[in-house]
Parts: sequence; structure tokens; C-alpha cells
Amino acid sequence: MGTISANTFRRIYLLYLLGQFQRGSYGHLRLQKVTYISQRDKPPLRPFQYKKHHFGQYSDEVTDIKDQLTSMGYIVAVPLDTARVVRFTLPEGQEPIEINFGGNRLFLRDRTNLPYFRQVLESLPGSLPRLIDDAVQEYGYLREEDLLTRCYQFPEFVGLKDGDIVIDSNLPEAIEVSLSDEECEDLDLAMSPKFMVSMTRLVTAIEEADIDWTTVRKVESLPVPRA
Repeated sequence: MGTISANTFRRIYLLYLLGQFQRGSYGHLRLQKVTYISQRDKPPLRPFQYKKHHFGQYSDEVTDIKDQLTSMGYIVAVPLDTARVVRFTLPEGQEPIEINFGGNRLFLRDRTNLPYFRQVLESLPGSLPRLIDDAVQEYGYLREEDLLTRCYQFPEFVGLKDGDIVIDSNLPEAIEVSLSDEECEDLDLAMSPKFMVSMTRLVTAIEEADIDWTTVRKVESLPVPRA
């Protein structure tokens, strides 16, 4: 058994969840809500804290991790041409809101690692892959208006004030998984934004550098961490 960091776990969780959408998540709002729903049964490990926001249940951590994975090249964001404003009438006592739907289609650049991500999640308590699969299947393909309406009607959300915590994260700094220490180190490295950005810059610098390869005696390949 080895351990991975809390943020590595969050990145794997979000990548696996996004990978259950066959064509990706149509909009960041959808990704936010389905990730929240996957935690509603309060499994032993809950990666993301959610608070009440103007747009319903919202997590700064989901946004941060999504942005990191996009900058690392794991997630691709393609603009949608479906922007429109929708007005919602909420339960009694709550002001109506207007939301501009649109944004990006978010999908994985490479889906081949999904079985590996599932293996990591299955090694933890709480049937996490099943909770994620069920959330995507039941809610992931609803119209955004219908998805938001359903989320506003969840009992644990009704009556909260803006900024109130709906679900709290409970991750320790290090999470034990059924991988070797070496595999965990490789996984933490592959899920590190600083490492991936540095490697991208290094490759770009080498490709753009004016190197006389005829004078290079030997080129060695370094092992690439499995992601």
C-alpha cells in the first residue's frame, strides 16, 4: 500500500467523472452539479467542499482542479454555440434568478487511463466509481434548466443562505490506496501541475532550440509517470 496526496485524489476523481460523459460535459455548471450529486450520499471520502451560491451548489475546488487539468492538457475545452439566458422561479422565499447558459464542452484528451483511474477509486471505501457512474447516468444528460431546478429542490439545500456549506470535504493530506509506493510517487508526479507545465516548457524549448543533433552522442529516454 502507498499514499497519494489529497489533490492527486481530487484530480483523479474529476477526471474519472468527466470520462463517464461519452462526449464530455456540456458546460462547467453541469460538471459542478454532477460532481456535487456524486457526493450527496456522503461516502467516507468526499473530495470537494460545496457552498450555496447564486447558481446553486458550487465548489471553488472543482473549478480550481478543472482549470489545473485543462492547463496540464488532460481536459480539453471547446466553446459551445448555445448561449442563452433562462429565468428561474425558485421555491417560496427565494428570489428568481437569471442564468446565462453556454460555456464550453469539457472532455478528456485521452480516455485510455479511465480503467486505471477506476482502479484507484475502487481501492478506497465507499463504492466511489458506482456513485459517480450513477450521478452521471441519472443527472448528467438532463437539460441544464432541469438539472439546476432539481438541485435547487434537494432538501439539504432548501433554506440555506448564500455562503453556507452544503457538503464539506473531509480528505486527509495523504490517502492510502492499493498501489505501490513507486506507483504512488509516479501518480503524484503525473498529476502535478508544476511538473507537467515544466515538462511542456522543456519539450517546447528543445523543439525550438537550434541544436546540431549531429554532434549529440547519446539521447536517453526518461521513464514517464503513468497517469
